[in-house]
Amino acid sequence: MAKILISLIGTGKYAKGDEENNRYETTDYIIEDKLYKNKSFTTNAIIEHCKIDKLFLIGTNQSMWDNMADVYGADEEYILGLLEKKESNSLKEDNLEKLNKLFEAKLGSKSKCFIIKDGENENELWTIFEKFLEILEYIEDEDELYFDVTHLFRSVSIMSFIFAEFGIIYKNYNLKGIFYGMLRKNEPSLIINVNVFFELLEWARAIEEIENFTSFDRFLALSKNKLNNSYNVLKGHN
Repeated sequence: MAKILISLIGTGKYAKGDEENNRYETTDYIIEDKLYKNKSFTTNAIIEHCKIDKLFLIGTNQSMWDNMADVYGADEEYILGLLEKKESNSLKEDNLEKLNKLFEAKLGSKSKCFIIKDGENENELWTIFEKFLEILEYIEDEDELYFDVTHLFRSVSIMSFIFAEFGIIYKNYNLKGIFYGMLRKNEPSLIINVNVFFELLEWARAIEEIENFTSFDRFLALSKNKLNNSYNVLKGHN
């Protein structure tokens, strides 16, 4: 069983030909009352907090791949090469193989970058969904899955939630967290877990099964899990 983070990376403050300004702001992040200092990406704070084994990073060919490569210790030649390919709109997944290996060296398990379209029409939306299906092939049943949706862009924001729901049914993975970073000025930024949205969907399915099939199995399983979680919280305050 692996702990896998699926994260989307945006374009940041685009500055053509300017490597120094073509980056996200460094800030401190708080997750569940724990502080993670001087992080350029919410992704890196989540990796540290959840002890992630594998990273699947998704973006367009204009995303901040060069900045992420810099954060993970790539050489200047490779970073500038990524920046040049971004500016010429020619960046492909093959160009990110070195970044994959940098992730693997850091996390200890095979990670991978994926490039998707912008999602500006129906055809591009289908190609994005096909890319998500490709990502599912790297996930095993019972893996623990985490999402970082901070840097969602265009229609991918909706698609990522649909993908998370689809994957639960298709792969039976354990969705442990969906994180969203709230950037703040002059104070640590907060990263919250919005996994409660999917918990509400599970309760809706349980009610549907009761109404349509007089089946209480899902409802009882959810209730038992809720009671166990409540007990653990109370025990932690003793």
